[in-house]
Amino acid sequence: MNSKSLSLLVLGTVLVTLSACGAHTDSPMTQVDMAIERADKHAAAIQDPEKKLAVYERIYKQNPKNAKAATEYAHHLRKQGRISQAEAVLTLFAELPDAPASVYSEFAAIKLASGEHASAEIYAKEALSKQKDDSFAYHTLGIALDGLGRYKEAEEAFRSALDNWEGNPVPVMNNLALNLATQGYIDESISILERAKTLEPDRTELERNLRIIRALNENSAAYSPVQDMPHPTKKPEK
Repeated sequence: MNSKSLSLLVLGTVLVTLSACGAHTDSPMTQVDMAIERADKHAAAIQDPEKKLAVYERIYKQNPKNAKAATEYAHHLRKQGRISQAEAVLTLFAELPDAPASVYSEFAAIKLASGEHASAEIYAKEALSKQKDDSFAYHTLGIALDGLGRYKEAEEAFRSALDNWEGNPVPVMNNLALNLATQGYIDESISILERAKTLEPDRTELERNLRIIRALNENSAAYSPVQDMPHPTKKPEK
């Protein structure tokens, strides 16, 4: 069988800090987190991606030392294709040994978007060392390992992502199916793609991948399945 590996993407968690002091019960950090939560709700109602990004940019500029604010801003920068800017925003936080898992998870996705698969692997594993059920980190890890040619390890990461995934699982299913096709497990690959298609019948790349993998199985095609760029559910909008 003639097939190639794929490379795709796709991120964040909530950091909450509580403390009490006299009648004023909210610490400054808690107030920041609350402001970010309000921004999340406000941004969710905004359709224009640039306006949505502006909400997170404002919160970040008001709180440049807050890891959650930086992570959310970097995430939305990445989604808009501003990879170098996203990396610049999050680099200092990613270098901290005590950063929350969401920082490492998002930074792994940024590295992946830059084509730095080895670095993406490192940061995804760092995220998982802090939060073992981080499905987004598992998904990113699977993509990174697939890009490094370590297909069996990538398969295990994709399966772990599915075990913990919240929201639409189709992007992970598609990527797992492509990984299995690369390893020669055509029947299982087709089965997963067919199941994904029942969940998202209008997703055109699923049908195309099915056609190509079936053709590869018959040794009658020389093309690779289309690469999927997942939006963590919007991964989950992560």
